[in-house]
Amino acid sequence: MRWKCVLCFCVVFVISACNLSAQQAASPSPTPSAAPPPATRAPSPTASPPRTPTLFRPNLNRTLAPAQSCPPRSGWTGYTVQPGDTLFSIARRAGTSQDLLMTANCLQDADRIDVGQRLQVPLDIQMTETEAAAAAIPSPTPSPSPSPPPNTVRLWWLADSSAAADETSTADAAGCALELVPGNSEIPDDLSTLDTLNRALTQLSGADSAAPAGALNLIAASDLRAASYRIENDHAVIHLEGTLVPPGDDCASRRLGGQLAMNLLSLTKTESATILFDDDNLRQALDASGRETRRTYSQAALQAGDEQTILFWVGSDSDYQSTGIVVGCASYLLPVDTQIPRSDSLTDDLILALAALFDAQQNHPALTETYDWLKGLGLSIKNITLDADSAVIDLNEGLMGIGTCGDAILEAQILQTLFQFETLERVKVSDGRMNLRQVTDMSDRLSLAELQDYVYVHPAVGY
Repeated sequence: MRWKCVLCFCVVFVISACNLSAQQAASPSPTPSAAPPPATRAPSPTASPPRTPTLFRPNLNRTLAPAQSCPPRSGWTGYTVQPGDTLFSIARRAGTSQDLLMTANCLQDADRIDVGQRLQVPLDIQMTETEAAAAAIPSPTPSPSPSPPPNTVRLWWLADSSAAADETSTADAAGCALELVPGNSEIPDDLSTLDTLNRALTQLSGADSAAPAGALNLIAASDLRAASYRIENDHAVIHLEGTLVPPGDDCASRRLGGQLAMNLLSLTKTESATILFDDDNLRQALDASGRETRRTYSQAALQAGDEQTILFWVGSDSDYQSTGIVVGCASYLLPVDTQIPRSDSLTDDLILALAALFDAQQNHPALTETYDWLKGLGLSIKNITLDADSAVIDLNEGLMGIGTCGDAILEAQILQTLFQFETLERVKVSDGRMNLRQVTDMSDRLSLAELQDYVYVHPAVGY
């Protein structure tokens, strides 16, 4: 009986398994639905990285524009723009300014030069700065070879005044603007500064001095030597001796001073210089008008045509770099350059000069102590009246006495600042309450009426 039960159980199990298989075959497996795409989140805005200035480099992919016709310059040579060049780097290697290169090549934008473009340059430069630096690196295993000849210094020459007919030239045949161009020399650059100065002066002086083609040498026929020099704060004080032969014409004399100064500045590697010739200031000695107020030369001014700028004057115990004017009371007047070019309007220039003189923020950057009580008086311009060569300066109230020495310096500061303008011969200064002479006069020789109407006549300043 037991085995019958077991047999029945097995039959039932087999039948159930068959039915289950049949059901699975009849009903297909459900296809799983596609999973929904994951949710995306818009990227949160991020701050743009700061823009960093980059030096301009020529665009290697830009199609070259047709070269603009530009008149060739006498004595200049050609240079092909290389990868990595900028107009500034080319100008520096060619010993000139970026502005002059733009003018000479009729360029409108200093940042638009192209690789392969042909430029006019005053010196023959064929290597890029990168190539020049690589050439200067010695080889790890140099082969024996003779020492190369030393590099030579450059000298500066005046462009022929006939270049003024060329509208791209900065020369001014009628006025006294300068166009200075560099040229090579045979003077090695490994000499002492004093030896270099004297070798250069020897080459520039003398009738047989040969200037490059198309250039002038106004120093020829002179006999100059550098007795001494010193450098302070990028400013050279150079003492010259010998014979200097001015051309006679006032404009030519000023250009002679410009050519001489540019050479001395270049050779001493300074930005500005005071040049003394037999203890006289060269700039003023070469000015036939006797009204030159500037006593120094600078490279920037000479390359811009030696354009006159507006000055104001401060007092000091020190004759800083031999640029001062003796005032009295062991004091000097020192010039401060505003770097503002003079204009055609004397009224505008007087306003700018006096505003700088009275401005408490203006000072002489190389000095730590000055006598400049004007800064604390709160003076300002009320009105300026011009009549031919005379001026009446009306100030707002504020003129006051400082003391015997202080009054002399204050008076000299105002008058020297006014009389720097060559066309001005007479000046009256008043604040509506007092005339400047009333404040400063200690003689008791003038009546009150004379003091109130006092007019200063150039150069009736006490120095």
